[in-house]
Amino acid sequence: MDKRPLEIHVESGNLVVLKFAGDLTKEALAELKQEIVAGEAVIKRAWEQAGRKVRVLIDMSEFTGEYDGEGMQLMTEFARANKNVIAKTACFGGNAHSIIAGEMVAALADRDNIHFFPSRAEALVALGDGR
Repeated sequence: MDKRPLEIHVESGNLVVLKFAGDLTKEALAELKQEIVAGEAVIKRAWEQAGRKVRVLIDMSEFTGEYDGEGMQLMTEFARANKNVIAKTACFGGNAHSIIAGEMVAALADRDNIHFFPSRAEALVALGDGR
């Protein structure tokens, strides 16, 4: 596998950034599970440091939109587990398949604060400055 299926880091202003790459199929699931565990820790730490819910920016520009049931289940559980510590989420860069996958995860996780935008700039505007 060339790229990790999920990378996560925190940028200035306590903005949590997730980047998806490649497929979320069975070949990527072991690594995806590890990245989700690490990602949950990053989000929790950002929330604790901020003392309030955090903003999340999701870059889907390198996600193919290919997934299987277990990959979707993992992402749904990830979205559900962080529901109470995330103020809002803005996604950008996805193709039609990746946007549909993201919308399904949002619906299955009962997350009404995940929105999709064509560009990073538009997503950042929607997230605001976090104050």
